[in-house]
Amino acid sequence: MSRVKDDPPSKRLSLVVQTSSSLLNSARIPVEMKDSSTVYELKELLLSGKILPVDDYLFIHKQRIMRENCSLKWHGVDDGDFLYVFKGTVCRA
Repeated sequence: MSRVKDDPPSKRLSLVVQTSSSLLNSARIPVEMKDSSTVYELKELLLSGKILPVDDYLFIHKQRIMRENCSLKWHGVDDGDFLYVFKGTVCRA
């Protein structure tokens, strides 16, 4: 079996990605994704659709930096939430 019995099926989320003022003049981008999608998959969607220029980005949800390899569900993202995107990377010492 590929799915654990008590693991609920993934659900679709309607999100708004808000860009910073230095990036695309504070655009609000509506996005639909599964809650099982990773932050990396969200970034790739925005890059492949030419919505964001190719660069390094940070995604923020509820004042926390999101990890690219973790799912939207893991980050506690709910339907209708805003995610904020900024140019940059995180360096851990």
